[in-house]
Amino acid sequence: MRIVVIGAGKVGFKLSEILSYSGHDVLIIEQNPDRIAAIEDKLDVQIVCASCLDQYLV
Repeated sequence: MRIVVIGAGKVGFKLSEILSYSGHDVLIIEQNPDRIAAIEDKLDVQIVCASCLDQYLV
């Protein structure tokens, strides 16, 4: 199953970790480059550097 996680704080990271280890395809949308670097080192997931709120702030 493909799952999209928005934000990789404590909850988003742990959720992504569990789902990834369970064999799911995980896509994380995160805007903080430091968090992205940490995620790339630890998890086998796809990551998009973006904000999910930008389109709603117009």
